[in-house]
Amino acid sequence: MSRYARSMLLRLGRVGSCAVGCTVMMICLSSAVSGEEEPDYSPGYLSAAHEGLDDPDSCENCHDDDLNVDGERCLVCHDQIADRLDMGKGLHGEVTIDDCAVCHPEHGGRDAEMLPLDPDDFDHEAETGFTLQGYHGEFAVDCGRCHTTRSYLTLTPTCASCHEDAHRGTLGVDCTACHAVDQHFRNASRAFHKSTLLPLEGRHLAVPCAECHRDGVIKGTPSRCYDCHWIRRQDDPFRTRLGTDCESCHHPVAWVPAVWDHAAETGFRIGPQHRTVGCEGCHRDYQLNEGLTPDCYSCHREDYEETRDPNHVAAGFPTDCTVCHRPSDPSWGRGSFAHPYRLVGVHATQDCSACHPGGVYAGTPTDCVGCHLEDYSASRNPDHAAAGFPTACDLCHGQADSSWYDADFDHPYQLVGRHSTLDCSACHGDGVYAGTPTDCVGCHLDDYNSSRSPNHAAAGFPTDCESCHSNADPTWNEASYPHSVWPLVGSHSMQPCSSCHTGSVYAGLPSECVDCHLDDYNATDDPNHPSAGFPTACELCHTPTSWEQAEFDHTAYQLVGVHQTLDCAACHSSGVYAGLPSECSDCHLDDYNGAVEPDHVAAGFPTTCDSCHSNADPTWNEATYPHSVWPLVGSHSMQPCS
Repeated sequence: MSRYARSMLLRLGRVGSCAVGCTVMMICLSSAVSGEEEPDYSPGYLSAAHEGLDDPDSCENCHDDDLNVDGERCLVCHDQIADRLDMGKGLHGEVTIDDCAVCHPEHGGRDAEMLPLDPDDFDHEAETGFTLQGYHGEFAVDCGRCHTTRSYLTLTPTCASCHEDAHRGTLGVDCTACHAVDQHFRNASRAFHKSTLLPLEGRHLAVPCAECHRDGVIKGTPSRCYDCHWIRRQDDPFRTRLGTDCESCHHPVAWVPAVWDHAAETGFRIGPQHRTVGCEGCHRDYQLNEGLTPDCYSCHREDYEETRDPNHVAAGFPTDCTVCHRPSDPSWGRGSFAHPYRLVGVHATQDCSACHPGGVYAGTPTDCVGCHLEDYSASRNPDHAAAGFPTACDLCHGQADSSWYDADFDHPYQLVGRHSTLDCSACHGDGVYAGTPTDCVGCHLDDYNSSRSPNHAAAGFPTDCESCHSNADPTWNEASYPHSVWPLVGSHSMQPCSSCHTGSVYAGLPSECVDCHLDDYNATDDPNHPSAGFPTACELCHTPTSWEQAEFDHTAYQLVGVHQTLDCAACHSSGVYAGLPSECSDCHLDDYNGAVEPDHVAAGFPTTCDSCHSNADPTWNEATYPHSVWPLVGSHSMQPCS
């Protein structure tokens, strides 16, 4: 018995042989489930299939005298099932004649399902030996798509049992050699075609088989391009006037564009723009050489005659289009005309009609004033005519300037600093340009005479303004006077002129420090310069950059160590500087006599203090005695003298 049939029997409550009681129970249960009112002669109405037997006189067609379902009586009508039982095939091949009512219970009502096959639970591969996969898997729950008759035994696993052979046997009976069950049947593999007279590649791979194999006929199908694309399809718009060897220009990857050397074949090179036109754009009705020449005008005569900006005919432009237009230009409108007057700057943006009104090109002047005389005459800042400026406009105005007003005049007097920002009329009043002075005082004499800090006239300053003032200074006041007599550095550089030059007197002033700082010299008391007899050459100790931090060269006695930190009065009491001793004991004799550790006098130490004490010691006590009699080393070096 098949696994599916066995599972059905178990599910329906049959264990061992079919019992009548179980059958009756199922009949009653089916009738109760149907929800229909039971007839008075049976436990429930028969299904729609047995509706013709639903009367009291027909019970014996299925039941014996004990009301059991007799399988033999079922097979009287279901003779096909009897054949399957005898052959042991199909779902009924492993059940017995007594199992009919187990799987097909009646009296369940007209709508009762008499075929209890569950497609979702049916293992088609295990039960039939045929796997439902790929495209067939879509029919797993729709048995009727393949099993169109009541008998499921009419089908075989071969493709031809269901699928009509479109190839009429010419490709054999093994459909799976090209068609895969995991795809739709029409998505056939054409790998086998690689070994044929015409291996499929490029666009041929997408062409339906029937396009080449008409009526499914394989034998005799042409393998040359010409045979398909001209004899059959008439694809050549030139009607073979270029020859019948299609593959010399076309390839299966794409029929267009064709690989054809137009320049080598015709003498006319196809540029970028011509490539977009297509053959029929030049060869009307696909006529080849009739009436065509390699010159542009032969095709573009209408373009030449209809052009209005500029009007080529009125302007007398040559019909040799390549003088201005190039076939390689991405656009025909991008002409490159060799203009007699170089078009740069603003001129490059103008329309042709701006200079050539009425389409007149011959005789147009090439010098600036020929077109801009009115601009020259109307100019007021400055007035070109009144100033006598030349009419050669390009002396000041550059053709490449973005604006006519961006003039660059070569001024005899260099315009820098504030002069570069002034309007022309600031120096050239009333539009007068001739005779304008080029030296500073010629314009700035009033500034010279009215100056007060300092008073230039009273001080006798020269009228050569640029000796102090620079043209490049952003303001006139940023003067730089060469104070050569006395270099102004340090605090002197920050003083106003009147600090030294009182009453605006500049001539005859002294150049020595003491001449100005004698009061400072006399008033100094730390130290008192006059009492100490210091020289009046202030620069010996003081510098202009720092008056307070003087550096005195203490040559008599070098100031180091503790002496360097002492005030001058510590050694020079009462302001006395002359005649002071230079030996240590002259100042430190009391320290010598009062020393007790060790007692210098009792020990007979010399009074030359620097033999043990160093001027650079931070304290006087850090003495180093040369213990020459007994070198102090080891533990001796750590013992006190006593």
